Amino acid sequence: MTKPKIHAKSTDLQERYEQMIRSTVLLEVSFHRFGDAKHSNLDGVKMDTSDIENGGGVKTVPVSEDAFIFSRRLLDLAVGRDLRSLFDRVKARLRKISIPAFDRDGVWRISYAAVDAAEQIMLDAQAELEPLKYAFRVAYDAEVQKMRELQHEKFNPKDYPSAYDAAERWGMDWAYLETATVPKALGGVSEFIYQRAMQTAQKRANAAVAAVEQTLRAGLLACVERMRTDLTATSKLGRPRAYRADALERVTTFFNNFPLRNFINDGVCGEAMSEMSALLKNIPSADALDDEFLRLEVVQGLASIADTVRPFVGDAATRSVIVPEGE
Repeated sequence: MTKPKIHAKSTDLQERYEQMIRSTVLLEVSFHRFGDAKHSNLDGVKMDTSDIENGGGVKTVPVSEDAFIFSRRLLDLAVGRDLRSLFDRVKARLRKISIPAFDRDGVWRISYAAVDAAEQIMLDAQAELEPLKYAFRVAYDAEVQKMRELQHEKFNPKDYPSAYDAAERWGMDWAYLETATVPKALGGVSEFIYQRAMQTAQKRANAAVAAVEQTLRAGLLACVERMRTDLTATSKLGRPRAYRADALERVTTFFNNFPLRNFINDGVCGEAMSEMSALLKNIPSADALDDEFLRLEVVQGLASIADTVRPFVGDAATRSVIVPEGE
């Protein structure tokens, strides 16, 4: 995280601001809750049920008010309120030792002198959290059992996570965001805190690199597959669709410039681009693609490139890379 830039008219104020940045670290705390931001009502909610009176068919009826109330109680267990209260107390304690600043929500600016105190607040809260999570499992399981008894054969256990999974949705984690820029200062407070913070920062960096890799690979694969689709498409008369010269030029330029996007030197993309460069050299013009054998050779080459990339592309959502139109 970079420090905000200000241009104070007072030199003294500017110096004091710079001193604050040098003598503080940002503590980011994330709180996780079960059922947070879930809002429901019965308007328009219906379910199917057997219509015994009319020959055993199916009819649509409003959801049972009792069932709805039980569903809401799952989000309003007393132990759930205790857990939310714990999180509120953590925020209040951190607020008392943090420096007033304009950082985003969930981030506190802590002086290095207060890092030990902030760490103790989080460790105390973590110790208090575990028995509350156990109590939540017990209470949650009891409420789901009441739902089972109320709904009988209409009860669907798949509608509810297990008691363990429900309780694990409660949690909190914290990290010191400026360890990359001020490692010596944080290391002087506590070697353990420093090492843990650096490990967290490294995990975040690794995750960011992995996300970039996936984006590059998925984007490259999509472009290759789009070109294959264009080259194998046929007209209504069954003839190969034309590939215009300007379209081939745009595609060639796009793939020639793709290595510039590979700023993390991803080996998979690098290997695929070497294959693509060799393949594009064999296409002197769009007119050459009218040749059936050259067209087939290019399609097979694209298939080979796709096979190189596809095993390394995951299912995670990625930002799209737009390939120029091929027709």
